[in-house]
Amino acid sequence: MDVIGPTAVGDGLTIISGLRGIAPNPAPQRTNISYGIARDGASVHIAIYAVNGRRTRVLVDGRAQAGVHRVTWGGRDDNGRKVASGIYFVVARIDGRQETRKVALIR
Repeated sequence: MDVIGPTAVGDGLTIISGLRGIAPNPAPQRTNISYGIARDGASVHIAIYAVNGRRTRVLVDGRAQAGVHRVTWGGRDDNGRKVASGIYFVVARIDGRQETRKVALIR
């Protein structure tokens, strides 16, 4: 899991808190999840869930600076074990707002 810092926010650029994209999707081994943060110090929690609702992996849990960020999920659970191919859900709670997106993992 790699977390890449925020992209510079220039004058007049408005960032909306929330998920921005998941790529590649379907994912052969790993996928990048990008998300925006509208204000410094916003709370961020991003986790992967299996279709049965069981949490698979927490990717981000804390506070972040304003900007665009990216985290990589390498198809592993919280214990570092590879998970099976299938459909998973990226659940993001960013600054009090929740979004869910689907990602397919293909091994």
